[in-house]
Amino acid sequence: MRPLTLLLLGTLMLSVPTLSAADANDSPAPKKARGGKAPFPESVAGVEAADLAKLKVALGATYMDETIVAARKRLATLNDRRKFAKGSNEQKDLKEDFDKAVDDLRNATLAAVQKQDPSLTKETVMTVLNAIEEERRQAGQAAAQKAAQKMAEERKATEDAKPQTEIAKADTPKSDAKPEGKKDKAGANANQAKAMLADVDGVSKEDMAKFRAAAAKVRQDPAVVAARAAISELKKRNEYASADEKKDMRNEFEATLGDLRKANIAAFTQHAPTLSKDTIETILDAIEARLKASAQKPVKK
Repeated sequence: MRPLTLLLLGTLMLSVPTLSAADANDSPAPKKARGGKAPFPESVAGVEAADLAKLKVALGATYMDETIVAARKRLATLNDRRKFAKGSNEQKDLKEDFDKAVDDLRNATLAAVQKQDPSLTKETVMTVLNAIEEERRQAGQAAAQKAAQKMAEERKATEDAKPQTEIAKADTPKSDAKPEGKKDKAGANANQAKAMLADVDGVSKEDMAKFRAAAAKVRQDPAVVAARAAISELKKRNEYASADEKKDMRNEFEATLGDLRKANIAAFTQHAPTLSKDTIETILDAIEARLKASAQKPVKK
């Protein structure tokens, strides 16, 4: 496995104290890391406990090695640049630089550790580093899923609060009412949403009612929320991309739209289990066609 996030190896090393081998063997079980740090593993498949203890000591002792420090700084710089990269060409170049910097950090760590303790083999060091990165990757995925779930719950709470909000608006004096322009825009959005969910040829009214009833829950589904967020991010990148870059991004757009469609089908299957997959796909096809037609209409000024 080739870990791509060894930038965080420096964070790991911060949690590894400089100990003697005896201290490492006698130390209590590591506490759960705080602030997203990956704890040093208590055990790794294929690695002897004695070697694991020695590696823990060696990592702590070599944390301030000049070559390792320089490699960490290089990775940090590249990581910051990746956040603001525009266009697929710049992102591709930065990814190549980042991958090379990852290899440089791995090699620097390996060299420093083996110099500190020649009894540690390359296979042992790399096996443990890979295990640490796999644990960090899984933790990152869990955090992303938790964030998506939280976003879905917040949207659901907002959706559930809407009826009372509408009642409050009805009782609001005209002097406190929103400007007509905002009302018109909100009304237009509501009308557009209603039009998108209009009856579809070949689908019974009963099935359409089930689809509409499930639509609000589907929009809050974590997988659907994550897919829509990915599409929004692509749109932002596309806004500043050149013609060639936009062409390169086409496949990425199609793949992300495909992910959204799969997420929608799975969510509707869950929240409207009596609807067949064919019915769900038929309705989604109609909605996509309506969206395309709406996007092609000239904007009124």
